[in-house]
Amino acid sequence: PVLVRGASGGVGTLAVMMLKEIGFKVIASTGKTSTADKLQTLGAKEIIDRLPDNDSKPLGKRTWQAVIDPVGGDGLAHAVKHLDYNGSVAAIGMTGGDNFATSVFPFILRGVNIFGIDSVYTNLRKRQLIWRRLAKDLKPKQLHDIKTVISFSELESSIETVVN
Repeated sequence: PVLVRGASGGVGTLAVMMLKEIGFKVIASTGKTSTADKLQTLGAKEIIDRLPDNDSKPLGKRTWQAVIDPVGGDGLAHAVKHLDYNGSVAAIGMTGGDNFATSVFPFILRGVNIFGIDSVYTNLRKRQLIWRRLAKDLKPKQLHDIKTVISFSELESSIETVVN
């Protein structure tokens, strides 16, 4: 299975939808229990609470083959410890913090990988490939289910909702 952290946020929601489209079993991690039904409708097979920050063990149970992580912080360390052999994390954000503390055990005993996802300096050729895939096999069929139309007068309160 693939764990998506921050699954109720924008990046996480799209990750859940895209991974479902290409056939992965998706486990969605969120601190917002009110979004569980929506995440299941969008493709998550299982919803779990946000990962703990204070796991002192160097390795945990092999739970996930891959992790999409727009959150970062110490929860990222927990996710790394629970990767299966040769599993990988795509680190794509830091809403939960820009540091995480872990040991080298997951890397040397399980061969796990962590990949930083950079969209700023990606060359044009690679961007074009990514945009083509986003328009075809990675395009979620349920995009209309996650949009909200608001009036101009609702803009300020909607921004506050997104920020909070």
